[in-house]
Amino acid sequence: MRADFQHVKSVRLSGHLTRNGQPLAVDLSMLRSGDLEGTVTLGGAAIRIVQVSHKTYAYVGKTFFRYLRSVRHIPAASCALICGKYILIPAGTIPGLSLAQLAKDIDQHVPAAPKNAHLTVTTFAGQPAYEISDASHAAFFAKNGHHYLIGLRLSKQNVAINFSQWNSVPPVKAPPASKIVNVG
Repeated sequence: MRADFQHVKSVRLSGHLTRNGQPLAVDLSMLRSGDLEGTVTLGGAAIRIVQVSHKTYAYVGKTFFRYLRSVRHIPAASCALICGKYILIPAGTIPGLSLAQLAKDIDQHVPAAPKNAHLTVTTFAGQPAYEISDASHAAFFAKNGHHYLIGLRLSKQNVAINFSQWNSVPPVKAPPASKIVNVG
């Protein structure tokens, strides 16, 4: 499993976890290059993220604008300028959001061989799977073909993540220039 994450070219992950003490829901397509796209939900605000060539863009929809108003105290009138557009997010605003960081997290937080682990054959997300679990961890691997990790549950860390599209995520494209607003 760890080797798969060290060598994967792309993967899609969806689920929930805690990052820096904050609950976070994600649905992201990630590439080894660092490019990614998808949705991150933080504090009830769903934020569409596109990261290409080390530039991160956030789509300003209604929930994200409300979040910006409450956290950054942006005037309501600024919606006319940025709503329905992408804004460039300063580098480092969303730290650790990359496939390389995900591989490090897997290495650091997922035990190589859980003590008292049980192996069962089951289904996960509608596909045949092997489940390796103990009292606080459950990992699900595809039963057919390459045995990629397709699900991970870490109850003590409040993590539930599904993995799909191993090595088959399409390239990520930056938003069109006409949809990007420079707020800096």
